[in-house]
Amino acid sequence: MAPHYSMKILIFLLISSFSYGAQWQQVSDFSGAGRHRATGMSIGNKGYIGLGHINGTGIETYYSDWWEYDPSSNSWTQRADYIGNNGLGDLDVVGIEINEIGYLTGGLLDPFSFYSYNPTTNSWTQEAIMPSPFMGGQPVAYGDNGLFFEGNYDSLYLFNSQTNTWSTPPALQVPTNGNWYPAFDINEKLYFFNFQPGFITELWELDPVLETWQYLNNDFPDTVWFYSSCQHHNNGLLINSDGVNDNKVFSYDPITNSWSQLEDFPGSKRYLEVSFDIDGHSYFGTGTNGINYSDFWRLKEYSTLDEDNSPSLKVYPNPSVNNVVFDFGRNMNSEIKIFSPSGQLIRSEKIAGSEYHFIRESLSNGQYFYEVTTEDTSFTGKFILN
Repeated sequence: MAPHYSMKILIFLLISSFSYGAQWQQVSDFSGAGRHRATGMSIGNKGYIGLGHINGTGIETYYSDWWEYDPSSNSWTQRADYIGNNGLGDLDVVGIEINEIGYLTGGLLDPFSFYSYNPTTNSWTQEAIMPSPFMGGQPVAYGDNGLFFEGNYDSLYLFNSQTNTWSTPPALQVPTNGNWYPAFDINEKLYFFNFQPGFITELWELDPVLETWQYLNNDFPDTVWFYSSCQHHNNGLLINSDGVNDNKVFSYDPITNSWSQLEDFPGSKRYLEVSFDIDGHSYFGTGTNGINYSDFWRLKEYSTLDEDNSPSLKVYPNPSVNNVVFDFGRNMNSEIKIFSPSGQLIRSEKIAGSEYHFIRESLSNGQYFYEVTTEDTSFTGKFILN
Protein backbone atom coordinates (compact mmCIF):
# COMPACT_ATOMS: atom_id res chain seq x y z
CA MET A 1 0.00 0.00 0.00
CA ALA A 2 1.02 3.59 -0.48
CA PRO A 3 2.01 5.74 2.46
CA HIS A 4 -0.72 8.07 3.65
CA TYR A 5 -0.37 11.76 4.19
CA SER A 6 -2.10 14.55 6.05
CA MET A 7 0.09 17.64 5.92
CA LYS A 8 -0.86 21.08 7.20
CA ILE A 9 1.55 23.57 5.65
CA LEU A 10 1.36 26.47 3.24
CA ILE A 11 1.93 25.92 -0.47
CA PHE A 12 1.41 27.79 -3.71
CA LEU A 13 -0.24 25.97 -6.62
CA LEU A 14 -0.79 26.89 -10.24
CA ILE A 15 -4.42 26.58 -11.28
CA SER A 16 -4.26 24.82 -14.62
CA SER A 17 -6.45 25.54 -17.62
CA PHE A 18 -7.89 22.04 -17.66
CA SER A 19 -11.16 21.23 -15.93
CA TYR A 20 -11.93 17.84 -14.46
CA GLY A 21 -14.95 15.85 -13.45
CA ALA A 22 -14.81 14.04 -10.14
CA GLN A 23 -17.01 11.69 -8.21
CA TRP A 24 -16.97 12.63 -4.54
CA GLN A 25 -19.11 10.36 -2.38
CA GLN A 26 -19.95 10.91 1.28
CA VAL A 27 -19.56 7.60 3.07
CA SER A 28 -20.28 6.51 6.64
CA ASP A 29 -19.35 9.18 9.20
CA PHE A 30 -16.34 8.54 11.41
CA SER A 31 -17.74 6.80 14.49
CA GLY A 32 -15.52 8.58 17.01
CA ALA A 33 -16.06 12.12 18.23
CA GLY A 34 -15.48 14.95 15.75
CA ARG A 35 -11.93 16.28 16.14
CA HIS A 36 -8.89 17.80 14.45
CA ARG A 37 -5.13 17.12 14.33
CA ALA A 38 -5.99 13.42 14.33
CA THR A 39 -4.05 10.58 12.70
CA GLY A 40 -5.31 9.00 9.49
CA MET A 41 -3.71 6.19 7.50
CA SER A 42 -4.43 2.93 5.73
CA ILE A 43 -3.05 -0.54 6.41
CA GLY A 44 -3.80 -3.18 3.82
CA ASN A 45 -7.33 -2.61 2.53
CA LYS A 46 -8.62 -0.85 5.67
CA GLY A 47 -8.46 2.75 6.84
CA TYR A 48 -7.71 4.02 10.35
CA ILE A 49 -8.44 7.26 12.21
CA GLY A 50 -7.71 8.08 15.83
CA LEU A 51 -5.98 10.35 18.33
CA GLY A 52 -6.29 14.14 17.86
CA HIS A 53 -7.98 16.67 20.11
CA ILE A 54 -10.66 19.33 20.55
CA ASN A 55 -10.23 22.67 22.29
CA GLY A 56 -13.15 24.85 21.20
CA THR A 57 -14.42 25.37 24.75
CA GLY A 58 -10.99 26.34 26.01
CA ILE A 59 -10.55 22.92 27.62
CA GLU A 60 -8.10 20.59 25.89
CA THR A 61 -9.41 17.07 25.27
CA TYR A 62 -6.93 14.55 23.89
CA TYR A 63 -7.99 11.27 22.29
CA SER A 64 -6.29 7.87 22.32
CA ASP A 65 -9.06 5.91 20.56
CA TRP A 66 -8.34 4.05 17.31
CA TRP A 67 -10.98 3.20 14.70
CA GLU A 68 -10.91 0.94 11.65
CA TYR A 69 -12.84 1.69 8.45
CA ASP A 70 -13.84 -1.19 6.14
CA PRO A 71 -14.73 0.14 2.67
CA SER A 72 -16.35 -3.17 1.67
CA SER A 73 -19.06 -2.73 4.32
CA ASN A 74 -18.75 1.08 4.70
CA SER A 75 -18.52 0.65 8.46
CA TRP A 76 -16.34 1.61 11.44
CA THR A 77 -15.11 -0.62 14.27
CA GLN A 78 -13.31 0.59 17.39
CA ARG A 79 -9.96 -1.12 17.93
CA ALA A 80 -7.36 -1.10 20.73
CA ASP A 81 -6.49 2.37 22.03
CA TYR A 82 -3.14 3.95 21.20
CA ILE A 83 -0.62 3.37 24.00
CA GLY A 84 1.67 6.36 23.34
CA ASN A 85 1.89 9.18 25.90
CA ASN A 86 1.02 6.59 28.56
CA GLY A 87 -2.35 6.00 26.91
CA LEU A 88 -3.48 9.57 27.61
CA GLY A 89 -3.89 10.53 23.97
CA ASP A 90 -1.88 12.73 21.63
CA LEU A 91 -2.19 14.98 18.58
CA ASP A 92 -0.21 15.53 15.37
CA VAL A 93 0.92 11.89 15.39
CA VAL A 94 1.81 10.69 11.89
CA GLY A 95 1.68 7.16 10.53
CA ILE A 96 2.81 4.97 7.66
CA GLU A 97 2.33 1.35 6.65
CA ILE A 98 5.29 -0.97 6.14
CA ASN A 99 4.44 -4.53 5.13
CA GLU A 100 0.87 -4.27 6.48
CA ILE A 101 2.00 -2.99 9.89
CA GLY A 102 1.29 0.59 10.93
CA TYR A 103 4.08 2.72 12.42
CA LEU A 104 3.18 5.91 14.32
CA THR A 105 5.34 8.66 15.79
CA GLY A 106 5.80 12.37 16.37
CA GLY A 107 3.04 13.38 18.74
CA LEU A 108 3.11 16.89 20.16
CA LEU A 109 2.95 15.48 23.69
CA ASP A 110 5.30 12.52 23.17
CA PRO A 111 7.59 13.47 20.22
CA PHE A 112 10.16 10.67 20.71
CA SER A 113 7.47 7.98 20.70
CA PHE A 114 7.50 5.23 18.09
CA TYR A 115 4.90 2.47 18.10
CA SER A 116 3.69 -0.19 15.69
CA TYR A 117 0.12 -1.38 15.25
CA ASN A 118 -0.67 -4.90 14.05
CA PRO A 119 -4.25 -5.03 12.69
CA THR A 120 -4.27 -8.83 12.67
CA THR A 121 -3.68 -9.10 16.42
CA ASN A 122 -5.17 -5.66 17.20
CA SER A 123 -2.14 -4.86 19.33
CA TRP A 124 0.42 -2.08 19.84
CA THR A 125 4.18 -2.50 20.36
CA GLN A 126 6.81 0.08 21.31
CA GLU A 127 9.62 0.17 18.75
CA ALA A 128 13.12 1.70 18.68
CA ILE A 129 12.91 5.29 19.93
CA MET A 130 13.24 8.07 17.36
CA PRO A 131 16.80 9.50 17.20
CA SER A 132 15.36 13.05 17.17
CA PRO A 133 12.05 14.51 18.31
CA PHE A 134 9.86 14.24 15.23
CA MET A 135 8.34 17.68 14.72
CA GLY A 136 7.89 18.15 10.98
CA GLY A 137 6.73 16.55 7.76
CA GLN A 138 4.98 13.28 7.04
CA PRO A 139 6.84 9.95 6.77
CA VAL A 140 6.87 7.89 3.60
CA ALA A 141 7.58 4.20 3.07
CA TYR A 142 9.27 1.99 0.50
CA GLY A 143 10.05 -1.70 0.75
CA ASP A 144 10.93 -2.62 4.34
CA ASN A 145 11.89 0.96 5.15
CA GLY A 146 10.32 4.17 6.32
CA LEU A 147 11.71 7.65 5.72
CA PHE A 148 10.86 10.06 8.53
CA PHE A 149 11.38 13.69 7.69
CA GLU A 150 12.32 16.21 10.36
CA GLY A 151 11.10 19.32 8.58
CA ASN A 152 12.56 21.84 11.01
CA TYR A 153 16.09 20.69 10.19
CA ASP A 154 15.62 19.22 6.68
CA SER A 155 16.87 15.82 7.92
CA LEU A 156 15.75 12.37 6.77
CA TYR A 157 15.89 9.40 9.12
CA LEU A 158 15.69 5.88 7.71
CA PHE A 159 13.91 3.21 9.75
CA ASN A 160 14.51 -0.44 8.84
CA SER A 161 11.52 -2.48 10.01
CA GLN A 162 13.40 -5.77 9.71
CA THR A 163 16.21 -4.76 12.09
CA ASN A 164 14.24 -2.17 14.10
CA THR A 165 17.11 0.30 13.66
CA TRP A 166 17.56 3.93 12.58
CA SER A 167 20.16 5.52 10.28
CA THR A 168 20.77 8.79 8.40
CA PRO A 169 22.07 7.82 4.92
CA PRO A 170 23.97 10.83 3.48
CA ALA A 171 22.67 10.20 -0.07
CA LEU A 172 19.07 10.58 1.08
CA GLN A 173 19.51 14.00 2.66
CA VAL A 174 17.92 16.96 0.88
CA PRO A 175 20.06 18.34 -1.97
CA THR A 176 19.65 22.06 -1.27
CA ASN A 177 18.59 24.48 1.44
CA GLY A 178 14.99 25.47 1.97
CA ASN A 179 11.86 24.43 3.79
CA TRP A 180 11.18 20.82 2.82
CA TYR A 181 7.98 18.84 3.32
CA PRO A 182 6.97 15.46 1.88
CA ALA A 183 3.99 15.34 -0.46
CA PHE A 184 3.24 11.74 -1.50
CA ASP A 185 4.78 8.63 -3.04
CA ILE A 186 3.95 7.24 -6.47
CA ASN A 187 5.32 3.91 -7.70
CA GLU A 188 7.99 3.82 -4.96
CA LYS A 189 9.33 7.27 -5.80
CA LEU A 190 8.92 10.00 -3.20
CA TYR A 191 7.84 13.56 -3.90
CA PHE A 192 8.79 16.58 -1.77
CA PHE A 193 8.00 20.29 -1.72
CA ASN A 194 10.75 22.81 -1.08
CA PHE A 195 9.47 26.29 -0.22
CA GLN A 196 11.85 29.03 -1.34
CA PRO A 197 11.81 32.78 -0.59
CA GLY A 198 9.69 34.83 -2.97
CA PHE A 199 6.71 32.44 -2.89
CA ILE A 200 8.39 29.83 -5.09
CA THR A 201 7.46 26.23 -4.35
CA GLU A 202 9.69 23.59 -5.89
CA LEU A 203 8.71 19.97 -6.48
CA TRP A 204 11.45 17.33 -6.16
CA GLU A 205 11.51 13.57 -6.69
CA LEU A 206 13.59 11.15 -4.62
CA ASP A 207 14.35 7.65 -5.86
CA PRO A 208 15.29 5.93 -2.58
CA VAL A 209 16.60 2.81 -4.31
CA LEU A 210 19.00 4.65 -6.63
CA GLU A 211 19.50 7.34 -3.94
CA THR A 212 19.05 10.14 -6.45
CA TRP A 213 17.18 13.47 -6.31
CA GLN A 214 15.60 15.14 -9.33
CA TYR A 215 14.21 18.67 -9.55
CA LEU A 216 10.84 18.59 -11.35
CA ASN A 217 9.19 22.02 -11.49
CA ASN A 218 8.19 25.15 -9.58
CA ASP A 219 4.73 25.65 -11.12
CA PHE A 220 3.03 26.79 -7.89
CA PRO A 221 2.83 30.61 -8.07
CA ASP A 222 -0.87 31.27 -7.63
CA THR A 223 -2.84 30.38 -4.49
CA VAL A 224 -1.62 29.80 -0.95
CA TRP A 225 -3.32 27.43 1.50
CA PHE A 226 -2.84 24.56 3.91
CA TYR A 227 -3.26 21.15 2.34
CA SER A 228 -3.80 17.45 2.84
CA SER A 229 -2.34 14.97 0.40
CA CYS A 230 -2.37 11.31 -0.53
CA GLN A 231 -2.14 9.11 -3.60
CA HIS A 232 -5.01 8.55 -6.02
CA HIS A 233 -4.22 5.65 -8.34
CA ASN A 234 -1.00 6.70 -10.11
CA ASN A 235 -1.33 10.42 -9.35
CA GLY A 236 -0.72 12.57 -6.30
CA LEU A 237 -3.72 14.36 -4.80
CA LEU A 238 -3.72 17.66 -2.87
CA ILE A 239 -6.77 19.14 -1.15
CA ASN A 240 -7.02 22.78 -0.09
CA SER A 241 -7.82 22.82 3.59
CA ASP A 242 -7.22 26.20 5.17
CA GLY A 243 -10.82 26.44 6.42
CA VAL A 244 -11.44 29.74 4.60
CA ASN A 245 -10.81 29.51 0.86
CA ASP A 246 -12.49 27.23 -1.66
CA ASN A 247 -12.06 23.48 -1.20
CA LYS A 248 -9.80 23.21 -4.24
CA VAL A 249 -8.42 19.83 -5.28
CA PHE A 250 -5.36 19.30 -7.48
CA SER A 251 -3.83 16.25 -9.11
CA TYR A 252 -0.16 15.74 -9.98
CA ASP A 253 0.64 13.50 -12.95
CA PRO A 254 4.22 12.14 -12.71
CA ILE A 255 4.17 11.06 -16.35
CA THR A 256 3.60 14.56 -17.70
CA ASN A 257 5.10 16.33 -14.64
CA SER A 258 2.09 18.61 -14.46
CA TRP A 259 -0.67 19.77 -12.11
CA SER A 260 -4.36 20.00 -12.93
CA GLN A 261 -7.38 21.15 -10.97
CA LEU A 262 -10.19 18.70 -10.14
CA GLU A 263 -13.72 19.22 -8.92
CA ASP A 264 -13.82 21.00 -5.56
CA PHE A 265 -14.28 19.01 -2.38
CA PRO A 266 -18.06 19.31 -1.71
CA GLY A 267 -17.98 19.16 2.10
CA SER A 268 -17.65 22.02 4.56
CA LYS A 269 -14.45 24.07 4.50
CA ARG A 270 -12.00 22.96 7.16
CA TYR A 271 -8.38 22.38 8.09
CA LEU A 272 -6.32 20.00 10.28
CA GLU A 273 -8.20 17.04 8.80
CA VAL A 274 -6.89 13.61 7.74
CA SER A 275 -6.52 12.04 4.30
CA PHE A 276 -5.28 8.68 3.05
CA ASP A 277 -5.83 6.21 0.23
CA ILE A 278 -7.18 2.67 0.17
CA ASP A 279 -6.53 0.66 -2.99
CA GLY A 280 -5.94 3.85 -4.95
CA HIS A 281 -9.09 5.67 -3.80
CA SER A 282 -8.68 8.83 -1.73
CA TYR A 283 -10.48 9.39 1.60
CA PHE A 284 -10.82 12.67 3.48
CA GLY A 285 -12.52 13.67 6.73
CA THR A 286 -12.60 15.08 10.28
CA GLY A 287 -10.97 18.51 10.80
CA THR A 288 -12.28 21.83 12.08
CA ASN A 289 -13.26 25.40 11.18
CA GLY A 290 -14.52 26.10 14.69
CA ILE A 291 -16.78 23.05 14.38
CA ASN A 292 -15.12 19.67 14.82
CA TYR A 293 -16.24 17.40 11.97
CA SER A 294 -16.74 13.65 11.81
CA ASP A 295 -17.95 13.38 8.19
CA PHE A 296 -15.97 11.16 5.85
CA TRP A 297 -15.64 11.33 2.06
CA ARG A 298 -14.29 9.25 -0.80
CA LEU A 299 -13.01 10.42 -4.17
CA LYS A 300 -14.04 7.45 -6.28
CA GLU A 301 -12.72 8.34 -9.73
CA TYR A 302 -11.88 11.40 -11.72
CA SER A 303 -11.48 11.95 -15.42
CA THR A 304 -9.96 14.62 -17.61
CA LEU A 305 -12.59 16.56 -19.53
CA ASP A 306 -11.77 18.69 -22.54
CA GLU A 307 -14.00 21.44 -23.84
CA ASP A 308 -16.50 19.02 -25.40
CA ASN A 309 -16.49 16.83 -22.25
CA SER A 310 -14.81 13.86 -23.94
CA PRO A 311 -12.91 11.51 -21.60
CA SER A 312 -9.15 11.30 -21.94
CA LEU A 313 -6.91 8.28 -22.28
CA LYS A 314 -3.41 7.83 -20.87
CA VAL A 315 -1.20 5.06 -22.31
CA TYR A 316 1.96 4.29 -20.34
CA PRO A 317 4.77 3.45 -20.14
CA ASN A 318 5.44 4.21 -23.78
CA PRO A 319 7.87 2.90 -24.94
CA SER A 320 7.62 -0.22 -22.74
CA VAL A 321 9.73 -3.29 -22.24
CA ASN A 322 6.90 -5.24 -20.64
CA ASN A 323 3.22 -4.38 -20.20
CA VAL A 324 1.23 -1.25 -21.11
CA VAL A 325 -1.52 0.45 -19.07
CA PHE A 326 -4.53 2.10 -20.72
CA ASP A 327 -5.90 4.51 -18.09
CA PHE A 328 -9.33 6.11 -18.63
CA GLY A 329 -9.30 7.97 -15.30
CA ARG A 330 -12.77 6.74 -14.34
CA ASN A 331 -14.93 3.65 -14.70
CA MET A 332 -16.48 3.16 -18.13
CA ASN A 333 -17.42 0.49 -20.63
CA SER A 334 -15.03 0.28 -23.55
CA GLU A 335 -13.66 -2.02 -26.24
CA ILE A 336 -9.97 -2.13 -27.06
CA LYS A 337 -8.29 -3.58 -30.13
CA ILE A 338 -4.54 -4.04 -30.55
CA PHE A 339 -2.94 -4.35 -33.99
CA SER A 340 0.50 -5.68 -34.92
CA PRO A 341 3.14 -3.59 -36.76
CA SER A 342 1.74 -5.01 -40.01
CA GLY A 343 -1.85 -4.05 -39.08
CA GLN A 344 -3.10 -7.51 -38.10
CA LEU A 345 -5.61 -7.65 -35.21
CA ILE A 346 -3.90 -9.50 -32.35
CA ARG A 347 -6.06 -8.61 -29.34
CA SER A 348 -9.70 -7.55 -28.84
CA GLU A 349 -11.31 -7.21 -25.42
CA LYS A 350 -14.32 -5.56 -23.81
CA ILE A 351 -13.45 -3.62 -20.62
CA ALA A 352 -15.63 -2.49 -17.73
CA GLY A 353 -13.50 -0.35 -15.44
CA SER A 354 -11.01 2.50 -15.29
CA GLU A 355 -7.91 0.68 -16.58
CA TYR A 356 -6.83 -2.02 -19.02
CA HIS A 357 -3.48 -3.75 -18.58
CA PHE A 358 -2.08 -5.01 -21.87
CA ILE A 359 0.08 -8.07 -21.19
CA ARG A 360 2.98 -8.35 -23.63
CA GLU A 361 3.48 -12.11 -23.35
CA SER A 362 5.78 -13.20 -26.23
CA LEU A 363 5.22 -10.29 -28.62
CA SER A 364 8.31 -9.11 -30.46
CA ASN A 365 9.75 -5.61 -30.39
CA GLY A 366 8.09 -3.06 -32.59
CA GLN A 367 5.43 -0.41 -33.02
CA TYR A 368 1.88 -1.50 -32.20
CA PHE A 369 -1.41 0.29 -32.78
CA TYR A 370 -4.57 0.54 -30.68
CA GLU A 371 -8.18 1.49 -31.21
CA VAL A 372 -10.33 2.20 -28.14
CA THR A 373 -14.08 2.76 -28.33
CA THR A 374 -15.97 4.05 -25.26
CA GLU A 375 -19.58 4.98 -24.64
CA ASP A 376 -18.79 8.60 -25.57
CA THR A 377 -15.90 8.66 -28.01
CA SER A 378 -13.01 6.71 -29.54
CA PHE A 379 -9.21 6.89 -29.47
CA THR A 380 -6.52 5.65 -31.80
CA GLY A 381 -2.78 5.69 -31.26
CA LYS A 382 0.38 3.66 -31.06
CA PHE A 383 2.86 2.34 -28.51
CA ILE A 384 6.30 0.81 -28.80
CA LEU A 385 7.56 -2.44 -27.28
CA ASN A 386 11.34 -2.59 -26.84
